[in-house]
Amino acid sequence: MKSWSLAMNLLEHTLIILLLLVGLLNSRVLKGVWWWIVGIILLLAFVSPVYPISLPWDWIAGIAIPLLFWYAANSLINSRLQEETKVADFVLWGLMALVITLMLWKAGGFPIVAALLFSLLISSIVWRAAEDERKPSYLGQIGPLMLAYLLAEIAPLVEAPDRYHIALIGGAVLGSLTGFIAVHISDRLPAGWKRNFFSIGQGYFAYVIGLLTGFSGVAASITSIVVYVAYGARRGLWETGVVQPLPMNNRPLFAAAVAALAFFAWQTHIPLTPNLLLDLFLGLGIVVAAIWIGRLVHTTTFREDRSFINIVVRAGFLLAPTLLLWPRQILLEPEPLLIAFVAAVATTYAAHIGLTPLLNLYQTLNEAKIQTKGGAYRFNALLVKDLMVTDAQKTTPDTKVQVLIDLFVEGNECIPVVDKENQPVGMVTEEELFLKETRIPRSGLTYTALFCEQVFPEELAEVYVEKSKKVVAADIMVEVVPWVLPENRVSEAIQMMVNLNRKCLVVTSKNPKFGGKFLGLITRSQIIRFISEEKILDSQPAGPINSESRQRS
Repeated sequence: MKSWSLAMNLLEHTLIILLLLVGLLNSRVLKGVWWWIVGIILLLAFVSPVYPISLPWDWIAGIAIPLLFWYAANSLINSRLQEETKVADFVLWGLMALVITLMLWKAGGFPIVAALLFSLLISSIVWRAAEDERKPSYLGQIGPLMLAYLLAEIAPLVEAPDRYHIALIGGAVLGSLTGFIAVHISDRLPAGWKRNFFSIGQGYFAYVIGLLTGFSGVAASITSIVVYVAYGARRGLWETGVVQPLPMNNRPLFAAAVAALAFFAWQTHIPLTPNLLLDLFLGLGIVVAAIWIGRLVHTTTFREDRSFINIVVRAGFLLAPTLLLWPRQILLEPEPLLIAFVAAVATTYAAHIGLTPLLNLYQTLNEAKIQTKGGAYRFNALLVKDLMVTDAQKTTPDTKVQVLIDLFVEGNECIPVVDKENQPVGMVTEEELFLKETRIPRSGLTYTALFCEQVFPEELAEVYVEKSKKVVAADIMVEVVPWVLPENRVSEAIQMMVNLNRKCLVVTSKNPKFGGKFLGLITRSQIIRFISEEKILDSQPAGPINSESRQRS
């Protein structure tokens, strides 16, 4: 009994170490000397602790998991925006898991089922460490979710596995409601530390309420954060298009996470044995071979345009502690791993098929509140593709300002800037062609500028003629491009225009960060013209809105 208790204690240390590593590997702060610091810290796990300390793991899980879920939520959402995962990725992921299974079964002597489940966990977290954070896949999300479920809910996993699915569903429903309400509260908060604090806090709130109601706190927290990020982005909660906050990109929080990693590594003691070293050597060999093969067959994760050494190092940082620290006694009981794997897959699949309908439901609830004395706005059936300007004027980064001026004289409200692959890279409006108050970085001082250079108003005419012949679109464009999809509702586009104070939005095939192509524009004037022409506010009952595409006149 004592040995099992020690094994469980070691498992909890290992889980929190791996979760912290997943979060640290996603941070932009992890550069240069920080790699060496984290590597040295991991070596503490093989040095006997001087003063073993008993820890309240329920509290630790409650503090760590919602914070780290911000990255898991972003990855789940961004995975939905990627192109379908290549067959080669699935095959390679499965082969890597299969070979590791055989290694653990034959060399380690573990039961085949436990070896298979453990290898699936290893393959997923290795995949997560190796993949480009801008192009995540579902294959890399399963492992970190398994770690969270095991750390926070191992007791209900073992004690009541037959009722755990009810706890998962209840937690997801609770999280969906929490995220929806939190977005509307955030809308009323000023951008800055108050909104960021509330954003993180709502994830903790969902986690606590999930536990208090007997549901899954992990499912409630991850669902709440996923809904908050996805629904908030759709409503234009973040003007720059970058979801905030990103906790691990904050240097003090990053340093605190590294300190926590050092503490837990110091509290973990695993004497290195020949068998463990053999497992590590074979495991690293399998992973390196998988990465090499993946580059040969052009998988999405192991692309040739990324450094081979960098991919191997990132994968090794998660593989080594997983193989060396995971208590082997726990692997003799595969039930917790099995239930955690099913829960992680269910969470990922639910995000894939359920998030879009859920967001549409939220939008419908919002539209139900928009009424006038003459009747309801009839935007329910109107999509962006019904109103978008498909032949909108666009330009390239090397277009001279003189040319842009002519385009605005023709009546364009804004001009998207696209690259050679027709992907939006910026936006130019009339504001960029006139004097602007520009702030000096890291100070409260401002100056009057034209095309990013200081100019006094009395010099405008003289300087304008000279500068307009030299300055190009890339020099003055706003690089943050608000975008919508053709399938989004016009009411969503209107909400984004209001929140971001924009006259027009770019319509793309998908998120521009993931290769979305420029399809057209939806503008404020076009919406006003449509309302006027179609008499949307007519008090008499009306039939369906004419959904013929509107071309720019």
